[in-house]
Amino acid sequence: MENSKLFIEKLKETSLKTNSITADFVEEKHASYLKEPQKSSGLFYYKKKNKLRWEKIKPLRYIFIVNEDKVRIHDNGKDVNV
Repeated sequence: MENSKLFIEKLKETSLKTNSITADFVEEKHASYLKEPQKSSGLFYYKKKNKLRWEKIKPLRYIFIVNEDKVRIHDNGKDVNV
């Protein structure tokens, strides 16, 4: 990147104007004990201020939620309050 300071400034400007983000994602996990990368897919939601939902749908259901100062995890059928 030729001008990282400009990029950071633009990123900050954009983040101040952004109220929410919704995205599909594909995640690859690489580990020495895996023969091939483990792939997951799901949905990501962000809402200003302090709300986030990271939801893996495949291969197993996993949901990570941040709501203000509360964190909740739903892992393959079990709820865990953190």
